[in-house]
Formats: sequence, structure tokens, C-alpha cells
Amino acid sequence: MKKVRFIVMALLLCMGVILNTGIAGAEWVTKDRLGNPDAKLSLSWWVVTGNYHESPHESRNVAWNRLYSSWAVKHPNVKIDITPIPGGKINETMMKLLQAAAVGRAPDMAAVDSFFVPRFVLAKTLQPLNEFLSEEEISDFWKFTQDVVTDKEGNIRALWWNTDMRVLYYRKDLVPTPPRTWDELIKVASNISKTEGIAGYVYNGARWEGTMLDNIAMFWAQGGRLLDEVGKPIFNEGENREYMLDLFRFLKRTVDSGASPRRVVDIKSYDDMNAEVKAGATAMFLGGNWQIRQLREILSPEEFKKWDAALIPQKTADIASTGTGGWTFGIFTTDPVRQREAFNFLWAAYGSRNAMATACEAAGYLPTRKSVYQDFSFFKADPWNQKWAEMLKYGKPRPGFPIYPTVSEHLQIAIGAVLTGIKSPEVALDDAWTEVLREYERIKD
Repeated sequence: MKKVRFIVMALLLCMGVILNTGIAGAEWVTKDRLGNPDAKLSLSWWVVTGNYHESPHESRNVAWNRLYSSWAVKHPNVKIDITPIPGGKINETMMKLLQAAAVGRAPDMAAVDSFFVPRFVLAKTLQPLNEFLSEEEISDFWKFTQDVVTDKEGNIRALWWNTDMRVLYYRKDLVPTPPRTWDELIKVASNISKTEGIAGYVYNGARWEGTMLDNIAMFWAQGGRLLDEVGKPIFNEGENREYMLDLFRFLKRTVDSGASPRRVVDIKSYDDMNAEVKAGATAMFLGGNWQIRQLREILSPEEFKKWDAALIPQKTADIASTGTGGWTFGIFTTDPVRQREAFNFLWAAYGSRNAMATACEAAGYLPTRKSVYQDFSFFKADPWNQKWAEMLKYGKPRPGFPIYPTVSEHLQIAIGAVLTGIKSPEVALDDAWTEVLREYERIKD
């Protein structure tokens, strides 16, 4: 009899677990809300549409549904109200978030574009997360992410959970050894252009942000700085001027030497470069790590095998840099209880090693924690992810100060003027500097 009673109780317990899991997986994870609908504590959350369970990508939705359900079962006293951030309105929403935070009306937690984090850090509207993180956990994140999310007092102000970077793609049958320096690239690419009848090297050269972010790594690697620690432009001062002129002169050489076709001045998207690759029209291009998936989709297996990736060539072989992006999450509420519950959710769904590995694998992102590449099979076994991990050591983000968009816009214009021969590198740089300083004087106060 006791045995029968024990079996019945065990079955009831199992049924309870199943039902509870079912509730958390369905009624507790909805389009607009996460967690127990009857929970007493309600948190507000702004999240980018591509980075939660209602994204346009099924693999992402499955992964986050699983992560959210697991969190919900463990935290039945908390529910989260969701406000989606449309992918096409990132800058607009970030500005709205800055303004809301300044007057104490920000959500409890929100996605913050890594590019905007320095503005929030400067305003001190993002709450410190140090009490929730061990030193070991903090040091597990790539250094460039730590530098961006840490204020002068050593407070961690955001969780940077995914990233990307720029690399040199090359055809191994035409370029057996990838060039490490500008001189090597010019020599190899110009020779291919002459002998193979295709472009040796293509890159973003039109007027858009990709032209800035891709190429500026060649300025950063030399030691160049666009802005100082408070956001003042310094890219045309002292050594920075020489570093920028070196970059402009190199870009001019790519076209003048025939290493790159003049059409680079019209290349304004990574899709443009994918089209070049599919058409067999180039031997090398400067693109993003995410394009490896796209190349696998648009090329035959035989053609795809011809491609590899390497660090961006630099002025000399002993320096390296690559531009990075990605998303963070920040906590705005000043209430200690709400802060802890908000962090518990963000850690369970994005920041912990398991969550980051799960989400980044499903979404095709690069994790920001080094141990994920070492300990999780998808990233440990995949040669591409191991390659990206090695290159991320040299990652550097754009400076996220208000003047940066103006700096970027006018340096894009300057690059176009140099590539087309309308202006010399010196004149183009000075003209960009004049426009940037005019705008800086207008907005600095």
C-alpha cells in the first residue's frame, strides 16, 4: 500500500512539473509579456525585435523561448512587460531612451546599442552591475567590451552580450598567403587585377557608415584616436593627422595602382560585396564576419571552399585592429529589488555562459565571453568561430559620443573625394575637420 501511495505521489509530482513547465512555456511566455501573469512584481523592458522570441528568425525564437521559460519557472514572482524596438529605428529609439533616462522615465531595463553606451555611461543613467558579477566573470568578457561599459570609477554599466567584426576575405586559389601589410596588398591585388581580369580587392567606399567602420581600423591600428575621452574631435591633431593621412593615401593607392576598381566608390553595402563574390569578380574584400554564412548560402560547396579570412592588412605587419559592434543590456531602475530581478533575467537569457552560447549560436552572433569559445561545442569545434575568437583580441568599437555621426559623415565624404581624385588627402581631411569642428562648437554645450 505504501508503495502504491509512493508511486501515485511521484506521478502527481511529475504531472505537476509537466503542467508547470507547460504553463511557463505557453501562457507564461507571450508576445507582450514574460513570466507569471499573476506575479506581483512587474518589470518594463525595451528589446530589439531581432533579439527576442518574436524575431523574424525561427531558430532565434526557439532558443529564446527555451531560455525565457526556464527563467520564468525559477522566478514565478516576476513578470516582464515587453516594448519592441523596431530594427529600422535603432538610432531614433536610442535617442528617445537617452532623453527618458535623463528625466527618470526609462524602462527598468533596455537594450542599448554598444555604440551608444558611452553616452549613457557619461550621463550615469545606467545602474552599476558590479554587485551581481564576480571578478572572474568580468574578466571573461573581451577587453574592448569591458572598456566601453566601465566608467572611470570602475563600475560596470551594461552587459555586452554579442558582437561582430570586420575581416579580410580572400580566395586561396588566387591569394595563397593573405597580405599583412598595405604594400603586400597593393602588390598582390594589382597583379591579380592585371592577370586575372577581376578586381584584386574591393571594399566599402561609398557614403555610408560601413565605409567608415570598415576602413577606420587601419587608422586605429596605428594608434589613431578620433575623439578624446570627453568626446572632443582630435583626428586632425598631431600624430592623429598623420595616421589619418596615411589611411587616405593608402585608399588612394588601391585605386591608382589598379589593385581596386574605381567602382569601390559606389560600393555601399555588404550585399554589394557578396554579389562581387558570387559573380567571381573579386579575389579579396573587406567585410564582416557574418558574411561567411551568406557566402556558404550563395556559393557552391566547391566555390565556398576557395574562401578564407584573415586580419585586416595594416601599414606594418606588427599592428592589428578590427572594428566591432553589437548589443548590450542596461538596467535603469534605481530600486535594489527591481535591479536584482532585472539582472537575474538578463543573465539567465543573455549574459550567462549557457545563455550567451545558446542565443549567439541560434542568431549567428559572436559571443563576448572568451570561455564560450573554449567550452561550448558549437564554438569550440567550428573552425570559423575559433578564427573569429583569435581576431577579436584586436576588436575596437566606435566612440559613442554625440559628435561621432558628424565625424563619420564627413570622413566618408573625404574618402569619396580622395578616391575620385576630386581632392588630395590633405585637402579632404582639412575640409572634413572644418565641418566637424563647426558642428562640435554648436552642440558641445
